[in-house]
Amino acid sequence: MRHFEFRSGALSLDLADTVADRDGVDVELLGTPEDVGHWATASGKLPFMSGVDVSEGELETLRVLREDIYTAASSVVADGDAKPLEARVINDAAARRPARAVLTAGGMDLVADDPVAAMFAAIATDAIGLLGSDRRHRLRRCQECRMLFFDASPPGKRLWCSSSSGCGNRAKIRRHRESMKKPKDHPC
Repeated sequence: MRHFEFRSGALSLDLADTVADRDGVDVELLGTPEDVGHWATASGKLPFMSGVDVSEGELETLRVLREDIYTAASSVVADGDAKPLEARVINDAAARRPARAVLTAGGMDLVADDPVAAMFAAIATDAIGLLGSDRRHRLRRCQECRMLFFDASPPGKRLWCSSSSGCGNRAKIRRHRESMKKPKDHPC
């Protein structure tokens, strides 16, 4: 089973980041329909997808949605706006039948008559909430791994998808090591 990372701060960006190493050799993390189920379950945001089988066609549709979200978010990161062409696919996915909340003895559950359609709707609605609001100015691309993320930090100046344990830490260690290699000017 693949390992998925959920560091972007948004479900739609987590999906966009299921292609690793986009600046090098693209690594497809959603290679099979089973991978979609694992990703959806691991996200913790799509409980109605537990145990749901995804078809090859649905996998391909999800990849199209993913690439449109990635392109739109990349456009926002680069120049502040999403391109209208990508919005059509995202809007169509958001129009699908969403999951609904039901009250249970244990609290609340999300259920869906068509779990895959509800997954598309949840992801697209999340993307619209990011790309269509003032929050879009907080979209960033990690300077280390190049993944997209939402900067929820108070100053809004994050450079890395993960600062303390991931990319930020590696960049800081690298800078420290490089500074240690530089000759020091001594007055003696």
